[in-house]
Amino acid sequence: MTLELGGNDPAIVLDDADINATLDRMFSGVFTRTGQICFAVKRTTCRAPASTPSPTPSARVAESAVGHGLDQKARCGPLNNRAQFDKVTVLIEATKNSGAQVVEFGSRLESCGNGYYMQPM
Repeated sequence: MTLELGGNDPAIVLDDADINATLDRMFSGVFTRTGQICFAVKRTTCRAPASTPSPTPSARVAESAVGHGLDQKARCGPLNNRAQFDKVTVLIEATKNSGAQVVEFGSRLESCGNGYYMQPM
């Protein structure tokens, strides 16, 4: 079954889900091809019992490494092109200027070299 849930490719996590396994699957779905695919999750709704400690998705992202796609350690590659890099850079600056807190996660591998690499946020 397919549901239209308002766009922006939501993920819905129900209260009986194994949250750790779900986060692992979501991570690869969000960051595959640096999130530049039409079904990359962009927002999440999670219904977990109040007594369940919630692991933070941020912890998973913080463990990620940005680098060349042929580097086995890399989980995130570069943005597709200069235009996309510039667009994302403008969005980040606008977000920072709005007063929101922007946090960069992960680390850059030496394999990055030149290219349109950006840390996950």
